[in-house]
Amino acid sequence: MKRNRAEKMGRKTDNKILEKAWDTLVSKNIIEDGILRSCISNSWKRCLANNVNPLEINKANIKVYDMYDILEQNENKKLLEIARPYMVKLYESVKDMGFIVMLGGISEVTLEMFGDKKMFNIAESCGIFAGASFSEEAIGTTAGNICLIEKKPVRVISYEHYIQDLHNWCCSSAPIFDSSGNLIAVINLSNTNEKNHNPLILDLVVSTAKMIEMELKYINLHRLYKKSYYFLRSAVDNIAEPLVIFDGRGTVSHINKPAGEILGAPMRKCIGQNIYKMMDSRYRIKNRRHIDGNVEEVILEDAGKAKSVFARFMKVKGPDLDDPGYMCTFKELHKNQDEHNRAKYTFDDIIYCSGAMEKVVKAAKNAAFNDIALFISGESGTGKELLAQSIHNYGYRRNGPFVVINCAALSKDLVQSELFGYEEGAFTGAKKTGNPGKFELAQGGTIFLDEIGDMPLDLQSNLLRVLQEKTVVRIGGSKPIPLDVRIISATNKDLSEEVRAGRFRSDLYYRLMAMTIAIPPLRDRKEDIEKLFYHFIKKHSMNLIGSENIKVSPEVVKVLMMHDWPGNVRELENAVLFALSNVSGNRITIKELPDKFRQYAQTGKELDSDMPEIPIGTLSDAEKFTIANALKYCNNNISKTAAVLGITRATLYKKIKKYNIKY
Repeated sequence: MKRNRAEKMGRKTDNKILEKAWDTLVSKNIIEDGILRSCISNSWKRCLANNVNPLEINKANIKVYDMYDILEQNENKKLLEIARPYMVKLYESVKDMGFIVMLGGISEVTLEMFGDKKMFNIAESCGIFAGASFSEEAIGTTAGNICLIEKKPVRVISYEHYIQDLHNWCCSSAPIFDSSGNLIAVINLSNTNEKNHNPLILDLVVSTAKMIEMELKYINLHRLYKKSYYFLRSAVDNIAEPLVIFDGRGTVSHINKPAGEILGAPMRKCIGQNIYKMMDSRYRIKNRRHIDGNVEEVILEDAGKAKSVFARFMKVKGPDLDDPGYMCTFKELHKNQDEHNRAKYTFDDIIYCSGAMEKVVKAAKNAAFNDIALFISGESGTGKELLAQSIHNYGYRRNGPFVVINCAALSKDLVQSELFGYEEGAFTGAKKTGNPGKFELAQGGTIFLDEIGDMPLDLQSNLLRVLQEKTVVRIGGSKPIPLDVRIISATNKDLSEEVRAGRFRSDLYYRLMAMTIAIPPLRDRKEDIEKLFYHFIKKHSMNLIGSENIKVSPEVVKVLMMHDWPGNVRELENAVLFALSNVSGNRITIKELPDKFRQYAQTGKELDSDMPEIPIGTLSDAEKFTIANALKYCNNNISKTAAVLGITRATLYKKIKKYNIKY
């Protein structure tokens, strides 16, 4: 697009050319193209369209507003308070040069004007003063009204003014925007001496506008900070859960009353204190777990061990935060007074050395510190309840009850009252005082739904409602009782297959499957067999035969490794009990094992007696020959072959691949 002559020449357009253009406007009502800058030309066209008289200012057209009413408007009052100091500094930089400084609002009303007395009087005589409109309809083309329309800095000199009364004026204006980018005002410097009004004056006005904008942003941010601070403080104070907020050095900035009670100090005394020092003076760390780089969970215990607290520390990070802050929530762990509903097993009771079980235990420890529903799958005898109890005793609910419900053994007649409890007189034979159900008994702890796959279909909808609403209503009652219970369920059935068969609700299935852990069968982790076998001997030998010095023949372990253990760990423990009850001395041999193991002993003898002679060659040849024949005599059963050779299944697979053995 071609620029007009004035824009090509910049601001040095000859006043004679401008005067000629203005004369043409007056005499012919024509605005010549290419003479004026586009912003001036557009303003003149608007003035011409609105029948503005170019020969003189018609003061009757100037709207004058009551300054009291204008300043009563909150946004104008605040704007003036912020802008006035910067306007004073702007005027001081051009003092004694005949300038006045003005601030105009977006409604085209002059909000403030002061400066050189002579220039001030000239402005008033033209109808320009605080409270008066400076619109194009009122005073024609000026830097102030063009700036409002164009939303950018502008300089208007002499004949560029539409009305003759302002032809000796020189004006520079700059827009002022709020933090959202909305135009809220214009600031202006005007005088009647073009020599004193060089282009740098506009730069000075623009700088002043920017400083006012920065001050507005600062005040807005400060106001937002205060608002956020009070909102945050109100939120923290009204949260029932104990909550502390502190910086990277541990200095407390926010804390509510429940957290103050945990730390043993009033809220006002905690502010500014170091949270770690306050915790150390009252508690000692009993257990600690790092979930990731942002979350740490700690169990604290007081000196007398009478009180335990679960603390969860969460790092608060942001792209602009050099020093991240932290939030900490507390949960007091109440001591379980119910002697019947206790979890007695811990992770120390899980005996293993395999990598598969190492993964299971690691996942279970991670699951112990949250409250989402957990599902444990595994064949019968793999130790699902043992794992559930260990999870309960590892997490912050350890001091709460552990209630077991065998879903396969629920009585259809009494199942509702057993699970949900009943009120006085709910049915014939009911206790006069009523009775809590299993879910109420598990308050503050864990409820373990064993054999969940065998739960009657009509009861599943009731359980789903409890899980969704986290409340229970007793039979004969109407008041919902809030529940604080962690749900762990388990089964040896394939629940997805039960859902497809229509025997298990799909919505309940997905509720229970928020987190899953699968315990592998013993046949898939045979590395654990020997360790478990000796563990059970030590556990039961004293009770059964009064001796702990039981020895085990080497062939016993070999035979045990050849068995597939359909009954898993429970079957292995029963085999130990059988052997201990039949041993006559202090040595367990194959003869003391159940009869089913003798078939493996016979297989081992045949392997030893019928093994072909190994031809002379390298050690690798001998190893390949031995592995190939062991596979043959064990009917290509990998587990049995590994047991006979005394290596793990993983090692056997590697050697089969290494020697390219076909089986």
